[in-house]
Amino acid sequence: MDEKSVFMYIKQTTLVTTTYAAKTLIERYFGFSARCLLVFYLALVGHAFAQVTTLEFAVNPSSVTQQEVYHLLARNFEAQNPDIAVKVSTRVFSEHKQMITGLLHGESTNADVILCYAGEQLMSLIKTERISNLSEIWHQQNLDQVFTPQIRQSVSFNKKPFAVPLNYYQWGFYYKKPLFRKLGLTAPQTWAEFLQLIRELKEKNITPLLLTGETSWTLAAWFDYINLRINGLSFHLELLSGQIPFTDPRVKEIFTYWAEVIEAGAFNPEQLNLSWTQGLPYLYRDYVAMSLMGNFFIAQVPEPVVDSLGYFPFPSIRQDMPVYEDVPLDVAVLNETSAKKEAAQRFLVYLAQAETQTILSNYVGKISANKLSKSRALYFTEQGKHQIERAAGFAQFFDRDTPKGFSDKALLLFQEFVANPKRIDQILEKFEAARKSTFIGKN
Repeated sequence: MDEKSVFMYIKQTTLVTTTYAAKTLIERYFGFSARCLLVFYLALVGHAFAQVTTLEFAVNPSSVTQQEVYHLLARNFEAQNPDIAVKVSTRVFSEHKQMITGLLHGESTNADVILCYAGEQLMSLIKTERISNLSEIWHQQNLDQVFTPQIRQSVSFNKKPFAVPLNYYQWGFYYKKPLFRKLGLTAPQTWAEFLQLIRELKEKNITPLLLTGETSWTLAAWFDYINLRINGLSFHLELLSGQIPFTDPRVKEIFTYWAEVIEAGAFNPEQLNLSWTQGLPYLYRDYVAMSLMGNFFIAQVPEPVVDSLGYFPFPSIRQDMPVYEDVPLDVAVLNETSAKKEAAQRFLVYLAQAETQTILSNYVGKISANKLSKSRALYFTEQGKHQIERAAGFAQFFDRDTPKGFSDKALLLFQEFVANPKRIDQILEKFEAARKSTFIGKN
């Protein structure tokens, strides 16, 4: 290797290697005296070292595995973009949500790129102009070719995209396959079959369903799915945007179906004081037969237990109703006040790539938004893809489709209802009061 080749190599790699490595390379080809050449060269490139831009990437991992993959993605990006460093800023769910709420109210944050949720949270950030329009990135990278029209619609306002879609996941019932085989049970497809399954499990002295109430947002899945199955997507979204009173008879019907499950003894009331993670051992040990949950929970399940789990979607109730699903979509957005937008845009482009989303999906067990991603064909993600492909439309999830001011009150009312299912009318009056106090001018 001649001197020119060595220096060309150093010029290309110095920013991603150590000074020691560069010195070793020069000494190998030019001897010990070449250290002075290294000093001279580093003086020339020192300006480049000083120009490294540090981005803050704000995330809220729900598991150690998720936290690990965000750091892995950051390091991979840095290797490809040696002039940019990525600081992964980790917050627990409540703190991350509070940061975004503060951003909506004009508070500043050091985060340049922020993980958030499609739905009400994303739309609020867009309408308050807290995040940047990504139309230029979308056009330059031809992202319409890798994200479906439904996905683009989920991150757009007035046909302009404001987020990079990352991944999504399905909700449904996870059940113990050995237990079902032992008892000769099969996954239900209709509400009548579902109620019959509950009765058969009760006869065997097995609690049919895990229902934990301490993390009240898990209760909302029941409300979402019953509403989607009997009233459809448009009604569901109008209701959660405050356009329909909770005293509407169609809303009462939701709670009537839900009460039918509660009064059938499907749940153990003692488990209502547990968080969703605290309740999982009851499922592992066959104290309960199944749980309505999002696929994110698989990351918390010990590997030997994962193989014992089966899955089925929420059963149909009205046969004439198209199938709608809760499909929460995680996205990344660019803080409008970021002083590092060029670097942040490059990081967002990296997050949109199929290779990046393959790594992310393989770690967290979610489905890549990029349709070119080559994620591992895991049982639950494949089930989720099939379920989502047959859906006529998507909701995001209760607390993603309605403002925080309403969802915080509603989630507490779900807890009250599960504890007192006969008080539907009184609880609906409380829902209606919460709707009126949140959605000013809505009737």
